[in-house]
Amino acid sequence: MNQAPDLTGQRLLLRKPQQKDIADRIRCGGTNEFVRMCGGDTGNLTPFTEGDGQQWFEFVSSNPYEWIIEYDGRCIGSARLNKIRTSKAGADYCKEFENI
Repeated sequence: MNQAPDLTGQRLLLRKPQQKDIADRIRCGGTNEFVRMCGGDTGNLTPFTEGDGQQWFEFVSSNPYEWIIEYDGRCIGSARLNKIRTSKAGADYCKEFENI
């Protein structure tokens, strides 16, 4: 379950995922740069479907510390803390920026 608090900046809002983010994520699609960054094969890139959007939403909603990056009322990406280590007061950071 997502426990991330809202974080408000001058131009961006980091917030919990909302159902409306699925449509924005589908519009963003997939990018060669992001697939390459994750070690994927850009030669077989397929369109990002509604099913892909739903899977993405379920994934980001299930992470305790994942934020949607909102700009101008739209989801433009996500960011999360992974591997939270309370005993060592640390975490790993992961970000996703999509094609706007």
